[in-house]
Parts: sequence; C-alpha cells; structure tokens
Amino acid sequence: MSRWLTSWSVTSSTGVHKYKVSYGQDGSWGCSCPIWKYKRNECKHIKEIISQVGRHPSVLDSPYQKPMYVLSDEVNVPIFDERTNELRIPRGYPNRRSDQDWLETHICFAMLNNGFSIREIRSIRGLDATWTTKKVERDFKSMGDFQPDGWYPSKSEGTSRKKPTSKIRELMIIK
Repeated sequence: MSRWLTSWSVTSSTGVHKYKVSYGQDGSWGCSCPIWKYKRNECKHIKEIISQVGRHPSVLDSPYQKPMYVLSDEVNVPIFDERTNELRIPRGYPNRRSDQDWLETHICFAMLNNGFSIREIRSIRGLDATWTTKKVERDFKSMGDFQPDGWYPSKSEGTSRKKPTSKIRELMIIK
C-alpha cells in the first residue's frame, strides 16, 4: 500500500510552480518542493494545507483504499466497480497497433485516477520508463473520446457514466 493517503496540489507563491502536498498513513506530511525534498523541513505549502484541513485530516476516519486491479474478459475498456472496489481491465487487445496504444493509454489513465503510481503501473503493465504520468495525460487528452471499432464498454451489469471533474475525465463506473 502507498505511503500517502491523500494529496493536494498547491501553486507556489510566485505562481510559476505547482507542488504536491501529501498526508501519510503515519500522520506525516510531505511536499514535492525543494525545502521538503532536500531538507525535510515543513514548508509553507504544507502549512497552507494544514491551515485548511487541520494537522490530522478526516481522511484517517475513512481511508481511501486503492481498488483491486482485475483482468477481465467482460470489459473492453477500464471500468471501476464501486460495489467491489475493483478496477476491471480488459484482458485482450485490439488487432491494430493504433488501437492498442489507445487502449493502453486509457488503462494507464484509469489506473492513475484510481490511486496507482506510474511506477506501479509500469510494473503491473510491463511498460518501459518512457511511460510517464505526463505522457499518459498528454496522450489521453490528444486521443480524446475516440474508441476503436469493436472496443466499447460492456453493457452488462448496468454501466453508467461518471460526470467529469476538473482533473478526472469520464471513466466508466459500475454502481
């Protein structure tokens, strides 16, 4: 399980950089800024988040559990099942290379949005180091909602669409 329970994005005081402030399982805080990365001192970004959510956010009362990664013959796109907390991943691949790239990008994007780190994704999916979070997000955005012929979500078990949020695009959800 990941060390961090939750995280927030904080813009630097200059507005040039964005840093990730995280809250850990052991009650510790971390930040991606140089002050915390290299000196392990509580930085102003951590202090800003603490001032908003408190030193021990309520995330401890109901910690997020990363969904189980499940290969499935029943789906053609990644689908998150809220009832079982499973991220169902298609077992097979389309025949055309461009369709394979589309599917792999969408699988990686779904995994990123369900709490998997890019390192975990590369390990689980057998991908090389060229697969980065930025690459996945960039490729997902450029590919849009195109779906290769014959690769549509299964209609079994009553699938529905989740409304998109600021960072998370539409993903298939089973309720």
